[in-house]
Amino acid sequence: MQSPQIQLPEFDSLLLDPREIVIDPNRAAVEIQIHCRHKETGRSLESVKTNFWTLEAGWPVSLAEYYDIAGFRAFMSAVETNPLS
Repeated sequence: MQSPQIQLPEFDSLLLDPREIVIDPNRAAVEIQIHCRHKETGRSLESVKTNFWTLEAGWPVSLAEYYDIAGFRAFMSAVETNPLS
């Protein structure tokens, strides 16, 4: 699935790949593999985000998103430490 830009302007989104989808009458969840490229260095970042929806009458009424923040911080630290490798 081609993706819209993730909300970080320093990255190009390459792929959002839904992995596991769970749907119940009052909730839904999806685990999404993310692949994007850091524009300045060309380095590739692969991560996972998870979305949880609360549903009412089959319609989403709330959303919680979770990201691998530790993995993202480690990636950005590596970019800052050695930006051209």
